[in-house]
Parts: sequence; C-alpha cells; structure tokens
Amino acid sequence: MTKITWYNFKVLIFDPDYYARHALYTFLAWDRRTRVMHRAESLAQMWADLRDTPQVEYPDYVLIDANHTSKPDDLRALIDKIKVTLPKARVVCLAQQLDLTLVQAAAEKGARAFLLKHEVGLRLGWAIVYSEARDFTVTMGVAEALRAEKNLPSRLQRVDVLPNSVEFPQLTLRVKQALELWLGGMPAYLIADELGIAQSTVRGYIKKAYRILESAVDFDFPREVTQQERAFLRYTALDEPES
Repeated sequence: MTKITWYNFKVLIFDPDYYARHALYTFLAWDRRTRVMHRAESLAQMWADLRDTPQVEYPDYVLIDANHTSKPDDLRALIDKIKVTLPKARVVCLAQQLDLTLVQAAAEKGARAFLLKHEVGLRLGWAIVYSEARDFTVTMGVAEALRAEKNLPSRLQRVDVLPNSVEFPQLTLRVKQALELWLGGMPAYLIADELGIAQSTVRGYIKKAYRILESAVDFDFPREVTQQERAFLRYTALDEPES
C-alpha cells in the first residue's frame, strides 16, 4: 500500500506564462506531498522571493521553465546559481517544446528531471516523488528523442522514463471528461455547460468515478484528506510496481 504521508516537499515554481504557472500550482495543490511556497513569473521575482525566505523554508524542489532560457548556456548558468543559493534543492526542468540541447544542459548540471508539460500534466506531483529516488527522469517524448541520438553522455543513456498513469478501463470517455474538469476545480454547472449535459448527469458521473477509483487503487491516506483529493491522487497515480 502506498503511503501518501511519506513526503512533504516544498516547491518553487518559475514560469513566465501565467496560465502554465497557475496550472502547475493547481496540480501540486491537490497533492498532499507537495506544497508550493513560491510562484515566480520572472527570475528577478524568484531571487527576490528567496532573499525574503528563511532558510528553514527553502524549497526542496525548484521547477523551472527551460524554454524561457532558450540557450543551453543560460540554463546551465541558472541551474548553477540555484545550486549555489539552494544547495539541497533538486531542480526539475519543464518545457513546452522539446530541445535536446536544453535536455543535455539540464543533465550536465545535475537537474533531477526534464519533463514535457503536456506529457506530465496532472501527474506533476507524482513525477516529483518518482524523481526523488532516481538519477534523471524524463517523459516519454524526451526519451524517444534521446534514443535517436548517438554519442550521448552516460547520464542520458540511462534515463528513467516517467511511467504512464494507472489505467481505469471502467471509466468511459464522458466520465473521464467530467472527472478531469471536476478535479481541475470546475463547478458542476460549468461542467454541464461545457459537456452539454445536465448537472445531475455530471454529479452521477463524478459519483461513478469515485466508486471506480476507490475500488481500483488503495493508498494509506491521512484521515483529513477529502474525497476529491483522494480521487485526484488515485486518478493520477503512476503505473509502477509497489516497492
């Protein structure tokens, strides 16, 4: 049985894109194992926030938008500065577009992971936990691009690929659509409008999804975790063998 209370990571997010920054925050807010302490839209804001942060509250993980740096040398310099400022923090690079020169720069400078945003999606909290015990974690698109390359550094020849989420074949497409909107914080009346169905149907879909998720995935949850939080963690769980 997976124990949700094993981890409690403090996280800093740097992403210039407002919508991406908000989405990343939302995904991590649903996961009890990750607490977003800072959300920075610029590097200047990130450093200013850290200057005002007591050492005991320094982040365990720093999530940075790798595409913002655009040049591999800029990414190297940024990771170096983060490691000097936060010696114990782990760096995770996120990207909208794949650039293997940035992946190589991240690996060279000791980043813990390089994840494509559209591939990790709702699983971001799980990805952070997964990367904690591994050398260099990547999403599938990054791994496939690396396989096509020759003469890669040794660290990129033995990457860990983030597993897919657990599959729930009992969940129909419409139930999944309603569930994902619900887990994203959308109220039932807006989900009904979005999907063109009645609010009562939305509520029925959500109840059905909860029943399926609870019967399929067993975790050791703290007592205070809400049903919606439990559903999120079960729905986004990685399909990997129990240790």
